[in-house]
Amino acid sequence: MIKAIRYIENTYTSLSLVSKTLHHIKQQKSFAAKLLEPLLHEVTSLKSSDQFETTDSERMMQFAVYIPSFLGEAFCVLRGKAMSEAERQALTYLASMTGLFDDMFDAKNETDAHIQSLLQHPALQHGMAQQEVALVKLYVLFFEKIPDAQPAQALMQTVFEAQVASRLQVEQPLSDKDLWQITSNKGGRTMQLFRCAFAGQATTTENHLFFLLGAAGQLENDIFDMQKDTLANVQTLATTTKDLKQLRARYLEACNEVVAGIEQTDFNPKNKKKFRQVCAMITARGLVAIHSYEQNKSICDMEKWQNKLLTLHYAALL
Repeated sequence: MIKAIRYIENTYTSLSLVSKTLHHIKQQKSFAAKLLEPLLHEVTSLKSSDQFETTDSERMMQFAVYIPSFLGEAFCVLRGKAMSEAERQALTYLASMTGLFDDMFDAKNETDAHIQSLLQHPALQHGMAQQEVALVKLYVLFFEKIPDAQPAQALMQTVFEAQVASRLQVEQPLSDKDLWQITSNKGGRTMQLFRCAFAGQATTTENHLFFLLGAAGQLENDIFDMQKDTLANVQTLATTTKDLKQLRARYLEACNEVVAGIEQTDFNPKNKKKFRQVCAMITARGLVAIHSYEQNKSICDMEKWQNKLLTLHYAALL
């Protein structure tokens, strides 16, 4: 009986979170458009042999909308304070450059040395591709909006190193231990960098929590990208698994580590409970994807109403 009551309460909470998230997305869409459209217009007006495609700008705006709407607002719940204008600007700039940064590592004509040079000395140069111009401009604007650049610069280097290490996923056979290290570093360091968009220095437990969040989030992304990565011969814990039950167990372990990490922080207990509920809504999506694969479906369409209901179900159980 107690479990049934808790399940109903959690489902109600999840529905309330969905409503709030939709409001946050609408708010952030308007904010991101006003902030980024002038920059996009400026970049796409430049003469370049490598043009900024419509898909590039759409992907850039998706990151600019959804990262602040989910991650940004979730952290505000945890700390019990709404996002300031400067924080929203910084996070939007950083989020919008995330896809561009990832794409540079996929581009065959980009060397690691060149990418690192852009990060260490972000200056516009003659003949730059439009994507590079956008990346440099967003990178500089991000640093202009944060109060302390040094931690962000150090973390940006760790994000770069994690991206370089991820190349091994297509170059040589890797053990599960190696794959988890690459996965957790890639997601964890990126998530810690997002924290730099907010005021106040992160505590040790807070930094650890953000690393755990990023690790679980990257594993969730890999679960959703299972078919794409399999076709591209990219090794992940999802593509190399021989048993979906083992993959679910590993994913739940990562989610439970996040819950433990939340408890270790010094935030208000009520805020920590709300934050756990937000995390449950997000991590439930990974369980829905695994469920779809167990039904012999090659991809998981989260727009289907069945999967939306299943997300609420798993969130209520977590």
